[in-house]
Amino acid sequence: MNQSIIHFYSILSIVFILFLSCSPDIKTLPPIPITISGEIKDDKGYPLPNVSVWVHQDTGISNQSGMFSFDTHIYATMKTVTFQKYGFLIKQLEVPENGTIGEIVLHSNSLADTIESNTAIDYYWGCSGWFGNYQCIDMKWDDTTCVRANDPDRKHYTCSYDTTKGERNRDFASVTWERATSWPPPPPSTVIETKKLVFWAKGEKGNEFLNFYSGYCDDLPNPHIIDSYSAYIEEVTLTTQWKKYEFLLNPKSMSVVYHPFTWRINDKDLVGTKATFYLDGIRFE
Repeated sequence: MNQSIIHFYSILSIVFILFLSCSPDIKTLPPIPITISGEIKDDKGYPLPNVSVWVHQDTGISNQSGMFSFDTHIYATMKTVTFQKYGFLIKQLEVPENGTIGEIVLHSNSLADTIESNTAIDYYWGCSGWFGNYQCIDMKWDDTTCVRANDPDRKHYTCSYDTTKGERNRDFASVTWERATSWPPPPPSTVIETKKLVFWAKGEKGNEFLNFYSGYCDDLPNPHIIDSYSAYIEEVTLTTQWKKYEFLLNPKSMSVVYHPFTWRINDKDLVGTKATFYLDGIRFE
């Protein structure tokens, strides 16, 4: 290599090292003391208490009126304040020079808090909880293969299972309608003034054997996400005709609803079988 090029890069390396040694480290810069204050509301305009407000390792809590104020410090290049409360989306802002943040709105990460009866569960819950030997399951949403008479939206779920597939060490397969798709989960729903959950079901060929649940059941893997009620209709044999089924519910027990509907097959009782069935009109009444 040309000696002049080597000499050039040597000088460049020395200059770069000197630059790093002279540059101030963020951590060594003196902190700037500041008092942070403001008001926190939810997306409906109500004061939001018990919100964690933190800058670095200093933390404040909003009071019952949604107000907060605490002393902290910031750096010239690190001036972020974070607002966090379980059930709400995290929010981050840059701290203004005077520390007065003003009104902050936190948005709920739940789809709904209180749900009235006469509501289809599809509006608030999705069939995303696949458990057990879930690899043997297939589902279609908004299908129109065999529309139920007088069905207002002319759509239904088509559910299939093939127990020759998937993990043979699992003795069941199930699908649960849920809202908890991540951790931490969103707050549970409360369903008011409801006395039952109804649904329609039919088999493609008849004699499809299933179990149905509403609320908590043993298949659910997380002990921290538990419904306040449990109802079941077990050992159902479907026919080729649409039939209406009902879970009778206690309106006073519907304060925590994570899993309003589950269908389940006992894989050990259905070894080597394939079947297709249809679900429709799953709703609280």
